[in-house]
Amino acid sequence: MNTKINNNDEFSPIVGEHYEYNGQAYEVMEIVAERYQLRSLERAATITFHSFNSLRKAWVKGRFVCVHEAPLNGESNKIIAGLNQVELDLFQRRQAYVNAVIENLGGPRPINKVKSIIAKTAEKINDPRAPCYNTVHNWIKLFFRSNGNPLSLVTRSIRRKTPRMLHQPFPIQEIIEHHLNTYFLVRTPFSGTDIIDQIQSAVEVTNTGRLVNAPLPIPSASTLRRIMKEHDEYERLHAQRGHKEAGKTHHWSRKQMQPVTLLECAEADSVNLDIILVDANGEPCGRPWLTALMNCPSRRLLGYKFSINAPCLEMTMSTLKHSLDVNRSRTGLCRTYIFDNGSEFTTEKTKIILATLGSTPIFCEPGEPNQKPHIERFFRTLNEQLIHHMRGTTFSDPNHKGDYDSTKQAMYTIEQLEHIFEDWLENVYHQTYHREIGTSPNDYWDTHVDNLFPPHQFSETTLKQLFLCRESSFAVNGRVGFKKLQWTCPSVPFLNHWRDKRKKLTIYYDVSDLGYAFVCHPDNPDDLHRVFAVNPDYQEGLTLSEHCKIMAQVKERKLAFNDKIALMHRLRINESIAKQNKHKPKNKSKFSGQAPEGSRADKLPRKLGIFSAADWLTTVELPDLTETCLPPPSTEENDS
Repeated sequence: MNTKINNNDEFSPIVGEHYEYNGQAYEVMEIVAERYQLRSLERAATITFHSFNSLRKAWVKGRFVCVHEAPLNGESNKIIAGLNQVELDLFQRRQAYVNAVIENLGGPRPINKVKSIIAKTAEKINDPRAPCYNTVHNWIKLFFRSNGNPLSLVTRSIRRKTPRMLHQPFPIQEIIEHHLNTYFLVRTPFSGTDIIDQIQSAVEVTNTGRLVNAPLPIPSASTLRRIMKEHDEYERLHAQRGHKEAGKTHHWSRKQMQPVTLLECAEADSVNLDIILVDANGEPCGRPWLTALMNCPSRRLLGYKFSINAPCLEMTMSTLKHSLDVNRSRTGLCRTYIFDNGSEFTTEKTKIILATLGSTPIFCEPGEPNQKPHIERFFRTLNEQLIHHMRGTTFSDPNHKGDYDSTKQAMYTIEQLEHIFEDWLENVYHQTYHREIGTSPNDYWDTHVDNLFPPHQFSETTLKQLFLCRESSFAVNGRVGFKKLQWTCPSVPFLNHWRDKRKKLTIYYDVSDLGYAFVCHPDNPDDLHRVFAVNPDYQEGLTLSEHCKIMAQVKERKLAFNDKIALMHRLRINESIAKQNKHKPKNKSKFSGQAPEGSRADKLPRKLGIFSAADWLTTVELPDLTETCLPPPSTEENDS
């Protein structure tokens, strides 16, 4: 690693140089006055702005080190291919005189002989205006100083283009910068005409406080418009549309290295498909989610899972199980799995399962979908080739949708969508030529699979054991469960009193299907018993995340329910009962037998404070139906 330090030991970076700054590689992209723009050579979205003083301090401390000088010393005028015909002719003219003098004399001495060679050379190359001795002498001196480099004879007048902002007086620069930061570099920018008018008005107001003979020149509208156009595009987009949109516009990337083996890596992601589905009753139920896992070398989809609910751990587990099932062809375990930072992928359960299988999870940086490009491109192909042609599609954006009513046109259930998707996937996508791999995904898989070491697949029983979760709970009334989920079987009361050791039973359950579970005694974990859902209509096929959402909704409804009226009457009744309980019981003989109508026994409930509903409900006077409704016509009138 060579540190660039000039002869004067001064810090002077130039455009095009590469520096290592705090452990990362950057390129000097632009220098405007004392402001330096650096862009990362490793991360596409990392663009920073620094002042000269801050970079110089880092350079002095050894945290800003030059690792690669500017290409060709940053002098575009020294590139022969970039010269136009006039510049090339001037270069060849100089080279002819210098070469002639050096070949004959070895240097610019003696003067008379050099003048004679100049005259002969001018006649030879048909130069009507031969250079004088001093001019040729300077060319030869420059040639020798550059150690005989012919590029030293190249001349090209280059005018460095200074930003128009720096041509303005310093007070004008401050006014322009203030207005640009206030009205231009914001999420809701003003129009260019408004900003120009405000800048010119601000200069006029400033001139009222200055000397009459020293006013500030008011920039023209065209100058201010050009200054706005010269403003850095990335900084403008970052301020007006955010980091994500600015990163898209200034994105750059290199093609990833091809994996060495077929099952080297896989990418997983979830997407909200551009279609509205209906439920079993034909009512719209929203857009479905698809979690998919793709093998990168072959571009083959190893596993997938559809759901109406948002992505969750259960969808990830189901997708992984689908990609490892021995009953499916062209599936297997990959060495690495690339995920984003979604909560459905970053759970400890996912990491533990992959580590148990011998695979390594790799998580992308936040907001960088291009770090898993293959699965992102598959989702785009799926929408364009299939989803956008089905009834109920929402298309990719409102402009393509137009006045198409996706909700009214929806007709597919999630089961029908899954059937159509599987047909398209196996018979179209997996058998279509892919230009990146030069063949179809199926053919690539078949030609690159290692028969000596076949893909690692697992049986259904093994997958169940790998993806089970554990809880502990006491058995109550022959049932065991947690979070208002219950399972039962004859084994539950047996294990509850096994050897007179009542302990919390261990429950193994599948987060993607709560219809069944396995239970064992903690002192005897080898003997597992299968238990079934107490409420199979609810729990079979239910995922744990769906259950948690349902319980949250039930809790919200319970909190929102108003039972104050029932509570008030309950308190009234309890107070009446407590009040009567203080009195001694009276002679039972007085109340023996049937009491006559209107007797004291009839008034006892009212005396105790217990009333019927008619005593506290508001009476409503109902209209007389015989007066308001006309009688039906008689049979005689109908006959007549």
